[in-house]
Amino acid sequence: LQAAAHAAFLGRANTLHAINFRAQARALQTITPEGDQPHEMDRTLTHHCCAFNLQSWVNLFDLLTAAGLRPWNSEAGERVRTGLRRTLTLSNEGWTGVQAKPFDHRRLLPLNEALKNQTGEDLLRRAGNEGPALFNPHDGVAPFWRLTRLGLNPDDQMV
Repeated sequence: LQAAAHAAFLGRANTLHAINFRAQARALQTITPEGDQPHEMDRTLTHHCCAFNLQSWVNLFDLLTAAGLRPWNSEAGERVRTGLRRTLTLSNEGWTGVQAKPFDHRRLLPLNEALKNQTGEDLLRRAGNEGPALFNPHDGVAPFWRLTRLGLNPDDQMV
């Protein structure tokens, strides 16, 4: 995500293309076809880590889409959507993974919005998720990464 943000800011279309290629393979390795994130579930802050990981994928895929690539229209894009569905569903049912510190459920709002933008699905129960959507930059929630899109040159965009 950091490399893509820098490449987008600098208008480096070839770098973005290479990042997209690598990202496709990594998404398939880190999110199962059922939407589980096994590496994140081995941590002590599983709810946070699953949300953070998905937010990073959403930010990366949105940034690559803004550069003219189509990561959402791939098997990797489907894995991210499935991961969003799975995380939101498990959150609604009552997260059972290890969570050593309290989890701010408002962190799920941008994930739900990403799923709604992709599929129209609205899976997040609103109880306990109300309040201003103000996030620490550490959480990886837009607009922090989206600001890097300002350097994109439309002439360098790829289809």
